[in-house]
Amino acid sequence: MTTELELIQLNLPLTRREVSPLGIDQIVCTALGVHVQGGGARTAKVRLGFTIGTTEADASRTCLLIK
Repeated sequence: MTTELELIQLNLPLTRREVSPLGIDQIVCTALGVHVQGGGARTAKVRLGFTIGTTEADASRTCLLIK
């Protein structure tokens, strides 16, 4: 995991096919929830990277529960 001012990058040891859309939402919301609880900006975004089978990072995402 790396963090920049408004971007959290998580690298998952998985393929994209192993994570459902709901699973992605859960990972993103958990990362942003921890970030906000630690004093981070609510406007931060999360970018997921899947380390198996691809070198492309997923799009930057937000969590609908954090406004």
